[in-house]
Amino acid sequence: MTVQRALATAGNALAAVQMQGLDILDWVGQGALANLNDVAAAEGWDAGVRDAPKAFAKVDGKSVSAPVYVHSTN
Repeated sequence: MTVQRALATAGNALAAVQMQGLDILDWVGQGALANLNDVAAAEGWDAGVRDAPKAFAKVDGKSVSAPVYVHSTN
């Protein structure tokens, strides 16, 4: 995350990164995430994503992150 912040500040942000929950909201607050509404609509994210991850994937009606479910508890 430190490297990503440095790159973004220098105007060289990565095209994609993996981040979680509150980190996503922090970046949204800085206006640093793209609007993914077109992709979300085409892929049916509203219907296929559970409410908990949706709280971080969609903020103020704008899809800002892709919920990919890559974590495991084993």
